[in-house]
Amino acid sequence: MAVFPTALQRSLKEQIAVSYWLDSRLIRNGGILAKKYYVVWRGHSPGVYDNWPDCQKQVHGFQGAKYKSFPTIEEAQQAYKGSRQSPHPRTKKER
Repeated sequence: MAVFPTALQRSLKEQIAVSYWLDSRLIRNGGILAKKYYVVWRGHSPGVYDNWPDCQKQVHGFQGAKYKSFPTIEEAQQAYKGSRQSPHPRTKKER
């Protein structure tokens, strides 16, 4: 007899899956989930962001937006404070 998750369990599993899908700050790094940080040099509101949805809001629809992800908050802050320009920022046209 097959056991199927109850509606509540399925709903929770679906919520978790959606949460991971929406929260793209988590990446695989040697089998450990690691957080990503994003620097926006050119966008609606330049700065350091700790999740992709917030970063995406700053670059979506901004012509010539420049942004890049970093594995640690320290690296992201250093990059943002250092020159306010990334040596290789990703622009919307490069996608």
